[in-house]
Amino acid sequence: MSLQTRSEPQRRIDSPEPVPLIPAAQYVRMSDGASAVLDSRIRKPPLWSMQPSTILWLKTYADSGKSAVIAKNRPTLRELLKDVVGGNTEYKAILVYDVSRWGRFPNSVEAAHYELLCPSSGIPLRYCAEVYQ
Repeated sequence: MSLQTRSEPQRRIDSPEPVPLIPAAQYVRMSDGASAVLDSRIRKPPLWSMQPSTILWLKTYADSGKSAVIAKNRPTLRELLKDVVGGNTEYKAILVYDVSRWGRFPNSVEAAHYELLCPSSGIPLRYCAEVYQ
């Protein structure tokens, strides 16, 4: 009786599928006297984003030295909202460090209105330092 050996098919170890990059913008805001922190967040967004390797950074909106209380005094926030509502974006998400960077409006309805403009226009907001989304 002769032994016949069959060679096992060689197992191919496929590399994982590449994770598609999410085109994103970031909104950063710091009050007076904190411009160094703001600059570091602009230069190094992956340090504070949730999954930096999956983000393709397309645009930064930055309001330096701006209080979060009055939206009309924040030209870059207004630009972001105009771009999003007008459909003038290439990005599919907006990353914000935490909810306080977005705004500390005295009227919570105003805060909710500004926050909902982005997702209702098809661009979700992601708060990176917060557990909830």
